[in-house]
Amino acid sequence: MVVRAKRLDVLWKRAVMEVKVKGERVERERGPVKELRGLIAHLEPRDEDAFDLPEEYPLDEGAVREYEDQLLDPDRGGFEYTYGNRIREYFGVDQLEGLVERLKEAPETRRAVAVTWDPKRDGKAEEVPCLVAVHLQSDGDDGLELHAFYRSWDVGKALVANVIALRRLQEEVAGEIGAEPTTVTVYASNAHVYLEDLKDLKW
Repeated sequence: MVVRAKRLDVLWKRAVMEVKVKGERVERERGPVKELRGLIAHLEPRDEDAFDLPEEYPLDEGAVREYEDQLLDPDRGGFEYTYGNRIREYFGVDQLEGLVERLKEAPETRRAVAVTWDPKRDGKAEEVPCLVAVHLQSDGDDGLELHAFYRSWDVGKALVANVIALRRLQEEVAGEIGAEPTTVTVYASNAHVYLEDLKDLKW
């Protein structure tokens, strides 16, 4: 399944609708969901307001900005894990710096990848990352694409905050290498909406 849009609010609604209409009802560890196994969400922003928060989004702007900041912050802040900690400190290397260095050395590289999954810990742990990997690559011109892989993606509550945070990371790297951030593409192995949230997503 593929959904495409030029605005984040439209991408979110299209992804939720795909799951609502075509998803299967499944019982999971944290409750019943409607889910699709295999969803690609592609955002090609054109305007400055492409990343504005949708009015109907269940998280307020403060929560979204806090999540956005966490993606770049190496401090775990008392949590079991944060993406910022996994990307910038957990493995003993600042992978964000590594992305910048790799792209500066070889702008056409396909090796600018950051990972969050720890095979020593996460195979048995209860709290594990949903976002597994981020890949940045040139669009062939002066732009920088971001591709992200989620093993599990709550498109109802998390998609908007996730994409805004990923855009921030993309902008940070693009600024360091003198490129323009362009598309954001998310590949979700399991895309879902919790049944308890569906009643509030009425479009």
